[in-house]
Amino acid sequence: LNYPALPKSLNELALTGEWSSTKRGERFVLVDESYGNNERLLMFGSQWSITFLSYCPRWHADGTFLTRPLLFAQICIIFGYFDGFVIPCIYCLTSKKDQIVYEKIFNHLISIGLSRLNIKYSPEALTCDFELGTINTAIAIFSNIQINACVFHYSQALWRKIVDLKLNKLICPPRNNNDFSEAEIGKAKQWFNGAIGLALIPPTNVESVWTDIMDNYTPECPS
Repeated sequence: LNYPALPKSLNELALTGEWSSTKRGERFVLVDESYGNNERLLMFGSQWSITFLSYCPRWHADGTFLTRPLLFAQICIIFGYFDGFVIPCIYCLTSKKDQIVYEKIFNHLISIGLSRLNIKYSPEALTCDFELGTINTAIAIFSNIQINACVFHYSQALWRKIVDLKLNKLICPPRNNNDFSEAEIGKAKQWFNGAIGLALIPPTNVESVWTDIMDNYTPECPS
């Protein structure tokens, strides 16, 4: 391939010819939409991935903001879960991270499935992070869908709060720690792990289990 010069703006980005297809010559760019105030949405996928996703009762959606082309805000990927395998099916480059763009992604996907392959998507469950735009859109478009929040992102959010409260010094003290006893450190770790574990128990048990954790393991907040 002869690589073209890198575009300096979204308006300069053009995906044509060999840049819009797979090595087999199959069309790979599903959507290239400009909208709003110089916003851009690109969606990629193959005929196989569009079809495979229709067989998957469980979908996963995740976005990354760090590993992405610099002109875009994120890469968002929709995965299909089937027979024990999680397969990336649809890749999206978005210049925004709001509910509008998630509505466009799901609506484009539905339209593409119907118009090209006569496929109607009806996922039973979606696992995603705590991005309200994704959650609200999925519920609005797939009325019977069950939303499962990602345990990793839940744990990550808890840890950020721990750091904000400066409790990380107690849960993960430095090697030359002279401020906290082993008992205090162990108690704090049990408390944090218990908070994470709440996501894995039946909802009817959450209140009683959390009360027990708070009664027995709540650490003293360090100054």
